[in-house]
Amino acid sequence: MRDDDLEQQAASWRKTHEQALTKPRAIAFSTDSGIPVKELYTPLDLAARGFDYRDDLGFPGEFPFTRGADVTGYRDKIYGIGQYAGFATARDTNRLFKKLIAEGQDSIHVACDLPTNMGYDIDHPLAEGEIGRVGLTISSLADMEEFLDGIDLRRIGVTYVVNPIAPVILAMHIAVARKQGVPLDLLTGCVQNDVMKEYTACGKYIFPPRQAVRLSADIIEYVTEKMPRFYANNIALYHLGEAGADQVQQVAFALAAAIEYCDAVTQRGLPIDRFARNIAFLGYVNHRDLLCEVAKIRAMRRLWAELMKTRYGATLPESMTLKMHCAQGGICLTAGEGLLNFGRITLAALVAALAGVQSLGLRTIDEPYGIPSEEASIISIRIARMVAQETGAMDTIDPLGGSYYVESMTAEIKSRVEDKLAVIEKMGGIVAAIESGYISTEISNSAYAFQTALEGGGKVLLGYRRDAENPYRSPNQNSYYVPSADIARQCRERLEALRRTRDDGGVQRALRRLRAAAEAPASPNLVEPILEAVEAYATMGEICGVLRQVLGEYRMPTVV
Repeated sequence: MRDDDLEQQAASWRKTHEQALTKPRAIAFSTDSGIPVKELYTPLDLAARGFDYRDDLGFPGEFPFTRGADVTGYRDKIYGIGQYAGFATARDTNRLFKKLIAEGQDSIHVACDLPTNMGYDIDHPLAEGEIGRVGLTISSLADMEEFLDGIDLRRIGVTYVVNPIAPVILAMHIAVARKQGVPLDLLTGCVQNDVMKEYTACGKYIFPPRQAVRLSADIIEYVTEKMPRFYANNIALYHLGEAGADQVQQVAFALAAAIEYCDAVTQRGLPIDRFARNIAFLGYVNHRDLLCEVAKIRAMRRLWAELMKTRYGATLPESMTLKMHCAQGGICLTAGEGLLNFGRITLAALVAALAGVQSLGLRTIDEPYGIPSEEASIISIRIARMVAQETGAMDTIDPLGGSYYVESMTAEIKSRVEDKLAVIEKMGGIVAAIESGYISTEISNSAYAFQTALEGGGKVLLGYRRDAENPYRSPNQNSYYVPSADIARQCRERLEALRRTRDDGGVQRALRRLRAAAEAPASPNLVEPILEAVEAYATMGEICGVLRQVLGEYRMPTVV
């Protein structure tokens, strides 16, 4: 059918049903990104965008990778499953992950507590009350050894959700692998190493942004040369979304961060095709705007492929394929009517399946109350498997490809992201955008708009009201997963014992060499001197203390 014939028929349809079409539900038909949603999508919507199958969609595993990074999709495997977890001591978290692995989890995604993320030892005054509260505490290589005890690093990949301290955690992981006799080129896993998201969303930053980018580039360079199966970055949409960024902002700010890292590494003389394969993304999926969430990931794959090809001159397909572990947003779960969270978790898994991501970690039904229980984590693993193995959503590749609505939304998100990237580029890149307050203002405005709509009834989240009945409580909520004063005492005693028994002379020599390297005008890669300090059993606080003194500490500007 010709477009003009279809246009006439569409106009006739609207005129015939005009009365019905003017009586929609009393809500605003738009996505959380503010993109209007029409009552009907047809080939006319794609034609208006100049949609071309080969240029805009193509085939799976081929440029522009809209339909997926893998040629076979899920026909030969399902997504990997990696629940994000961690609490209390290294020994406690070791036991938890061993149970989750036995239940079908195939990789470890590690949460560290706040003192660890901020580079403080557990006896630092600022660590008081935070030890083991939102993740395990790691003060030295001894803790990392205990955490990974009995976990085969040849078989299990480990992802560390850490950023400013990523070089220290990476060094500890390498040191344990050496003790296990595992060659570095066999290690799989990731350090998140996305320092930009700390300034834009999380606030767990230590060093000034430009110095933090230097450390991030050090990791990318080191991993590229020595750990080809390991990911040097896991650039996060997730934390942006949890902070309030909408779908367009999530993609734009994550890609702007990726540009910053890629620029920093290519300026060192490392070609894009040498290191792009070691960059991954931490996606963000929710049940809200379900089809828009799928379109967001498809748009991002296309944007990444075009960015790698046009800006950096990548020639290898693996450089242009976006690799993504997706996590569900805890912000969309509620304490009220908590059983509804089962549905939200399941729908988020369906989004990931329809979008074709490589790996998935779901939130848990009890997360709105505190640190997830073992029981709830296991249920989330089973839900991920249920969606993969019972729904049929994985039987064909990119099942929503060609949908008039999904393709239109994919193109619209891509266009809006490109506009935001142009603004950031004009400002001088994401560091300049952070320093000016642009990013934080954008996210704050988005979060405020959503909250206002939620409070006013324009957006719905069942069970959101604080007085809503909650029929579900985790049996472990108020005991096993709440760190006690005894846990803090045990951790401090362990650290004191380490300091008494280690070779203090060796520690001080290693820290002096680290300081000299950090101060050197030639800016050598700091991973090796950090690794030397780690293997001497210097503590997290001691190593980060040296780096604080040399690189400085950052204070976020106040933006009104």
